[in-house]
Amino acid sequence: MFSRKDTKKESVHESDENIISLSNVSKSFYRETQHEQSALVFLKKVFCLESTVVPDRRQVLQDINLKLNKGERLGVIGRNGTGKSTLLRLVASIYQPDEGDIRVVGSVAYISGFSQGIRPRLSGMDNLRVLGALYGVPNAQVEKMKASIIEFAELKDFEAEKIFTYSDGMRARLAFSACMHFIEYNNPEIILLDEVFSGGGDSMFQEKAKKRLDNFMLKGKTVIFVSHSMDQVKRFCTRVIVLKNMTVVCDSDPITATTFFQNNL
Repeated sequence: MFSRKDTKKESVHESDENIISLSNVSKSFYRETQHEQSALVFLKKVFCLESTVVPDRRQVLQDINLKLNKGERLGVIGRNGTGKSTLLRLVASIYQPDEGDIRVVGSVAYISGFSQGIRPRLSGMDNLRVLGALYGVPNAQVEKMKASIIEFAELKDFEAEKIFTYSDGMRARLAFSACMHFIEYNNPEIILLDEVFSGGGDSMFQEKAKKRLDNFMLKGKTVIFVSHSMDQVKRFCTRVIVLKNMTVVCDSDPITATTFFQNNL
């Protein structure tokens, strides 16, 4: 998870409505390939001898051009390894592009799985304080919210128990409820969601959670939503892009884009 309140008030020339703009953005990562046994490589490093560790540059995104207007909810779909999460992290300024320009106007919340930050050896209540700190919510405010968080998570009488005693569903409910309360408190203008409903919680709670997120996003939020679920993408998004071969190969309405993706796997 990631949240930032500082805002980039950079002008976007094409339209005052553009809240996110990516121009010719490319991103790659270095990885090492070792052609020797690890023990020999280790000894060469220790004695400062030449090693056969070869840097290998892997291109993830190439020449991405994308503009989002205020209030748009953009879905990002594609097969594993096509750069979906990398795109979100570039917008969130977690990564910097190798080439190109990114402009973001407004406060950003980046969420990659609601259960991140949960500490199994702490109680449910202590975890609320930890998560609150991660989201920049004052402890006094967390105390005010705790009853509502526990009620939404359907965990009354369990807040004092250690998290490692929770079932996976209980943990997922606590994490989602806490994160949604804290996001609503921070009230970011831009929300970046990376596979947030990939698992955890029973079907009834997931439906309740989706409605809660729906209600928040409909308050004029600008959203980028990464998911492998075509149903979720069609439900949440007003526009969808498909990533393939390091670039955007389709940018259209949810029905057209998801159909394109399913026909071009």
